Amino acid sequence: MNSDDNNPKTSFLQNLKDSFIKPKLDVSQELLTAHEEHMVQLRFLSKMAYVIDSNRFDNEEFRTYIKLDYHLTQEAKGYEGLRKPSLLVKTGIHLTNSYVKISEIEINSRGSKQQELYLFVNNLLNFIDNEVDSTEVFLNQLTKKIEEINPQLKSKEGRLAIKSYTSELELIANNEMGLRLLKLIKSGNFEDYLIFKRVRNMSLGLKKLNVLDFKILLTLVMGNFELFQKLGSIVGIPQSQNTAQTYAIILQYISLEVRQKILHQKFLQLIQIMRQWQKPYELISNLRNKINSKEYKIPKEFLEPIHGIDIYNKYISYIKDKKYP
Repeated sequence: MNSDDNNPKTSFLQNLKDSFIKPKLDVSQELLTAHEEHMVQLRFLSKMAYVIDSNRFDNEEFRTYIKLDYHLTQEAKGYEGLRKPSLLVKTGIHLTNSYVKISEIEINSRGSKQQELYLFVNNLLNFIDNEVDSTEVFLNQLTKKIEEINPQLKSKEGRLAIKSYTSELELIANNEMGLRLLKLIKSGNFEDYLIFKRVRNMSLGLKKLNVLDFKILLTLVMGNFELFQKLGSIVGIPQSQNTAQTYAIILQYISLEVRQKILHQKFLQLIQIMRQWQKPYELISNLRNKINSKEYKIPKEFLEPIHGIDIYNKYISYIKDKKYP
């Protein structure tokens, strides 16, 4: 028997202490229900995220590509002023055939009504940047003009030329930077179209090469530096960035995008899912933070692991940055 048990002083102090210790509270059913609802949503979204992720993005080429994409989007240090030019170069390579066809039609089909349309398009391009929705404005105005001049076209060849011309313009207009680049090219000359064709051929020639080897890209750029400088003047490369390294970066970005396009789409899908996941995660975190272990009995539900937190931490910079992509 402990001698302190028979000590009146000890018993009094213990009783006094016990009288001041409050019993721990139970977490309300309302909070438990809310927690479970958020956990159900979290589990559902994390399950989709795991299916998409499954380590498929864990390869050097893709990691290099998304870093480049992110740095260009954010115009991070060393990439200042390169986002728009890189998009314009990408657009020019993607739509090379359309730009060349438009130029050829304008050169070869010289009827009065065709020339009227070409002038109309040129004037329209000068105003679209001031519009909220350039694509919609451009296509609406183009459609009205075509409807106006079509009945006045006398030859079958003329009508076919206008039809082909319109189709290529629609392809260009439906590309994010298509009309802007068309405006820039039209302010130059026919050679500008061919510059994009040559750069596209270079990028295609990189398919069998290791584009992660930056020296290969620098060598290619240095061997064609005059061409790349002309390209830079069209797309607006800042003078401070008018270097071989800048063009090598853009060439690497475009080459990797071709290889990683499908995987990148999956990655963007994952980012969107994880942005949805973030809301129930924050609500669960807030609920758990409200429950102090000194005051409450911590329910087992509040100790469950957070499904998807590893994916969240892996891609947190992309998920939290609303400017990306």
